[in-house]
Amino acid sequence: MISGANLPALLPENSDVELKIKIDRSQKMYVQAFFPYLEYTSEIEVPTDRVQSVDTNWLANEIRKANISIEDLKNSESIDKIKVEKIVQEFEEIRKKFERNKDDVDNKIEVLSNLRKLLKKVDQLIEEMEWPDLEKRLKEAFYNLEKVNAEKGDKRTTQIVNRLRIDVENVIQKQDKKIAPQLIEDMERLAFELERLEHLIGFILVLDRDFDSIPWKDRNSARIMLNKGKEIIFEAPSIERLQPIVNELYDNAGFDEHRHSVSGIDDSLLIG
Repeated sequence: MISGANLPALLPENSDVELKIKIDRSQKMYVQAFFPYLEYTSEIEVPTDRVQSVDTNWLANEIRKANISIEDLKNSESIDKIKVEKIVQEFEEIRKKFERNKDDVDNKIEVLSNLRKLLKKVDQLIEEMEWPDLEKRLKEAFYNLEKVNAEKGDKRTTQIVNRLRIDVENVIQKQDKKIAPQLIEDMERLAFELERLEHLIGFILVLDRDFDSIPWKDRNSARIMLNKGKEIIFEAPSIERLQPIVNELYDNAGFDEHRHSVSGIDDSLLIG
């Protein structure tokens, strides 16, 4: 709550106020109030601890996003490796707890709470990251996106890339270590989406190649779906036709319980 006691001077009745809502990576919500008459800004945190329910798919996606951020930390050369390893261990415990009972309301609320706390630690580590390291990864992510868009993009994605170029230039100019990681994630996701069909095809072909080494829940069903997927690949591949097959194969392979990497891809991004 913002009261008169929080303001540096008296505010006339009916004065204008500009409100801006911000949500950080740990899902904490803040309201920023700017009073033009006083040229003063006040920020308060909005309590969000009382969660009545959590959508399972939404939480699964938040866990995937957290995984991407943590993978970025692992690739950094300027962060204490011991701290990163502790973050990785905590994240694995959170992920396993979610997977063990993903439909239980109380379990999901606890997982979300623990995930928020972990993301605060991730942000703290990002603050320790040297700017040259972040700037390098930021530029690499943009140049890769620019290249992929030139090959696979359209007018709409080109407009998005042009806006991202401005965002990247602003972040570099300000050396903003808080915004940079999210911007990198956004660009990597867009590049992935532009090449989703290729990733889906590669996923199916690699699972077919490694069939005997994968702990399938139902081997017969997996073989049927793989054969169907290969037929589509050789006839007329499309995201619409292959995505449901990949979703079923992913679940059958138990990748949520046993982390697995296919050709260096974060497999969780393949799920539609």
